[in-house]
Formats: sequence, structure tokens, C-alpha cells
Amino acid sequence: MEPFQKLKIDIPQDKGVHLRKAGNKGDYFVYKYTEHYFTPKGQRRHRSKMIGKLAESEGEMYPNANYYKLYSLPENASEILVKE
Repeated sequence: MEPFQKLKIDIPQDKGVHLRKAGNKGDYFVYKYTEHYFTPKGQRRHRSKMIGKLAESEGEMYPNANYYKLYSLPENASEILVKE
């Protein structure tokens, strides 16, 4: 599966979905919190996984393999969704 597909989907409106800016180009990537834990000092921390890259159009993204795993979709879901 390609890292980022050409298929654009809406960004999930779930709790824990957020954007991060990365790289010299200033690209934005979409992440989802997957786990919460406490440090030895008792501070709450989050672990997150990248689920896609922000598309040029507002409110859309290009999903990656993590998106399909976290949302329990089959690996070939992009092929199924694109069929006309």
C-alpha cells in the first residue's frame, strides 16, 4: 500500500484527531491519539499515530495504512470506495 493515496476523504471528526506541522515544506499531517499513559511524575501523556496527510482542500486528507487499521477498514477499502 502506498504511504499516501490519491484518494481524498473527509478528516474524521473523532475525539483525539489533530494536526501537526512537519518538515521544511510545512506540510500538515493528521494524527489520532491511540494511547494515554502517566509518567513516573504522574503527568498524563498521549501516544498518537499518523493517519494521513492534509489535502489542499479544507477538511480533507489523504489516508495511509494506519487510517485503515485504526478505523477497522479492509486494506483494499480505497479500491472499493473508488469503484464507480
